[in-house]
Amino acid sequence: MQQSHILSLRDRRAGDGPVCDINRNEGGSIHVLGQSTGILSWTEVLALNDPHEVIRIVEAAAGLRAPERTPPSGRSALTFRVISRFLDALLHERHPWDARNAFLDASGWESTRQSLARFPFAEAAATPHEDDLLGEPYYRFWILTRNGEARAVIDTGANLYLSDRVLDLSERYALARRSLSRLTGEVVDLVASDG
Repeated sequence: MQQSHILSLRDRRAGDGPVCDINRNEGGSIHVLGQSTGILSWTEVLALNDPHEVIRIVEAAAGLRAPERTPPSGRSALTFRVISRFLDALLHERHPWDARNAFLDASGWESTRQSLARFPFAEAAATPHEDDLLGEPYYRFWILTRNGEARAVIDTGANLYLSDRVLDLSERYALARRSLSRLTGEVVDLVASDG
């Protein structure tokens, strides 16, 4: 069976169903729910000169419109912007870095929660919230790993959990004068250092 990574976009005002599912499978293509064939192969993605073109193609296939103006980053958006920049900053490190959701949704197979035991503040925060996706609190947590070893946890409320403390990334973003580069540099220093 082929492994897939699915990004489900949901409108919280519209109920439980997805607005669209964007599926990236290990077999080499990107799909959008409701289409029988892939809209892009990885060969096509890598051949594009403009990386933003991939986004435009997927948006069009999913029936999504690009915003005319980028809205300010709320806590959830800040979480994913930090994760993206963090992974980009460490892309060429000797040991591979990754961000994995704390809930392994196996779509029909046995789904499991990843352990947050090394991060007691994250474990304590993993209580049900009214707006949890499918009622599962672990969907809110992303584990940053190096070589498969958990190094930190970030939740969709923009909280960074280290083994001994929790930091509010939204507050730190404000202190960094809303510079994502400064904030990400601080996160890299905290999470990637061996000290």
